[in-house]
Amino acid sequence: MIHRLYHAAVRTAEPARMRRFYTRLLGMAVDSRRPHSDVDVEGFWLRSRQPGGEALVHVFAGPDARTPDGRVPIGGGAVHHLSFLARDFHETRERIEAAGVAWRGNVLPSVGLWQIFLHDPNGILVELTFEAAIEAGETPVLAPEQRFDARRLDWFDARQYAAFDR
Repeated sequence: MIHRLYHAAVRTAEPARMRRFYTRLLGMAVDSRRPHSDVDVEGFWLRSRQPGGEALVHVFAGPDARTPDGRVPIGGGAVHHLSFLARDFHETRERIEAAGVAWRGNVLPSVGLWQIFLHDPNGILVELTFEAAIEAGETPVLAPEQRFDARRLDWFDARQYAAFDR
C-alpha cells in the first residue's frame, strides 16, 4: 500500500540555524504551507528546489518541538538517517568542506551510487545520494578515515554549525 515517503518531521530548538543549514548548505527552499495553511504547528517546511519539488522535511519549532517534559530532543533516536537524492557531488562536497562541517562518504560501484553523510545542526544524520551515471567528474576517492561506517556516528560536533547562526 505504501508507495513513497511523504515527508520527515524533525524538532529543533534552533529554527533559524536549521533553516540556514538546509537552505544554504544543502540548497533546499522554505516551502509555503499552502494548501495546508490550517496546519497549526510552529516551524517551517523545506522542499527541493527542483521544479515541482515537494516539501520533504517539516521542521517543528517552539512549543511544538517540545516533549511533554519540556525538552527538545536532538539526534535521530530510533531513526538512523534522512536520505535525499542529490546532484553535483563534487560541488556539494566542496561546499560542505568550506562550511567546516564534518562528513563521511561511500562509493558504491555495484549500484552506481556515491554518498555523502553529514549531520544537521540537531545531530540528525543526513545522507545525500548521487547517481554516478549522471554525475560530472571523476569517481570520488575517499581516504579510509572519510569512509562512512553506519555503526560509528560519534563525529557530530555541534560547534561546527556556528556559521549557520547568522
